[in-house]
Amino acid sequence: MEIVYADGKELHNITCTLCEDNHPKTKILSIHSGDKSYDLFFCENCKVYFYYPFEPPKYDSRGESEESKISMFRYNVEFAVDYLLTIFPLMLIEDYLRNIKEREGKVKFLDVGSGVGINLLYSKYYFGFDTFGIEPAKYGKLAEHFLDVSVFSGYLEDFVSDEKFHIITSMQVIEHIKDPVSFLRKLKELLKETGILIMTTPHSEHIHREHAVALCTLSPGEHVIIYNEASMAYLLEKAGFRNYKVLRDIGGDLLVFAFNGVIQDDNIIKKDLFNFSLALKKLIEISKIAISNLEKDINNPYYVGFLYRLFKYYIIQGNYIEAFRLILDARHKLILKPKQILNNLNNINTLEEWGKVFIYPYHCFLHYYAMLKLNFFSNIPEAIEYFNMSYKLCEAWLTKRFSVDIESKYIFYSSLFHEAYALYFNGDYEKAYEKLKLFISFSSNEPDYVKIKPPQDLISRAEELIKLCENKVRRC
Repeated sequence: MEIVYADGKELHNITCTLCEDNHPKTKILSIHSGDKSYDLFFCENCKVYFYYPFEPPKYDSRGESEESKISMFRYNVEFAVDYLLTIFPLMLIEDYLRNIKEREGKVKFLDVGSGVGINLLYSKYYFGFDTFGIEPAKYGKLAEHFLDVSVFSGYLEDFVSDEKFHIITSMQVIEHIKDPVSFLRKLKELLKETGILIMTTPHSEHIHREHAVALCTLSPGEHVIIYNEASMAYLLEKAGFRNYKVLRDIGGDLLVFAFNGVIQDDNIIKKDLFNFSLALKKLIEISKIAISNLEKDINNPYYVGFLYRLFKYYIIQGNYIEAFRLILDARHKLILKPKQILNNLNNINTLEEWGKVFIYPYHCFLHYYAMLKLNFFSNIPEAIEYFNMSYKLCEAWLTKRFSVDIESKYIFYSSLFHEAYALYFNGDYEKAYEKLKLFISFSSNEPDYVKIKPPQDLISRAEELIKLCENKVRRC
């Protein structure tokens, strides 16, 4: 896939998808993927970026087979969905949402584009709301089975309800909608008079960033319109909203709070949560409450999803005792021996086959398990083994193109570096040196299947460790 940026001088006589302005539009870039090409334009009138011509895909045709539906559902719940970015908007206005419940008693919550149901889970098990979802993709219906909530399998325009909702969320959806004005007007109709609409969407500034981030934002073949603060305000006004807040979330995306009536409290946002460490602490707190309502069964994707993320967050924080307690009951089912891992890996060629053998985040989970072995148990030999397994699993995951996620790429590099680090402290300086030289080589010539360079902080540490290895080898 290739992004080709235009010179800013190429104009086309096309009509804007949002404001219908028909003056010439500036071509921003083209994306070439296989035999398909996509052109992105900028509208000076409403400040929106949009693809033209473009027809959104039919999300209700995906995951037709039962096997692919379950596989896609598990992959997203267990690994792909960013729980922090998903729940962050609700965390920001938690007190405001609690006040609604105190005032109204029973709170009706609707998530439009509910996907695999992460917002449904938090709204039911943490906030205690009466929870509903709308999701056209076939796998979205599986949330009903695991969470005991109601999910309408279809599009918003086909959804009919006599009830109004206190809270409507629609996360990372509006960029997929070809007629966003009609979409928002329908949401406004479904809101109670004092209701609140919460949305997130990629920010258009990301299209000019490094390749991987730009592609996530552009998402050719998926996204129709890409917004900034000005174009989002234009859309909200055109749809009939007069009271709203448009800001940036903790990941840099656009975050929208739109009120059907007057904003009752202008200071509803907990601004301290824009500090990542505080936001992570809050996420851990509410996730522990949510996971306590789930059956502790690794066949439950939600349990696995929470288990992996909480384990990862504890390791990142250096809270190794809580990390160990968390996986104490499940570790015998999760942690395979290195030979078992490699034997299984040889027979895996698709994402679905991976899910039949491992939990989906297994390649990353092993990295954090190795960190636990290294830093808590001081078991360096086992840490070396599991860092090596994590590296090989990440390599297979990336070379077989199971996913293009950033996390797998980071763990690929981190596992290689930390294996070398552990080898050094185990006294195996020559092997450590070989691993470090391989790692450093990726800083100038990254593998084609990774497409991004190692993190700079790891490069700096690797360069220092190479010097130490050289000194040790010379002395020997």
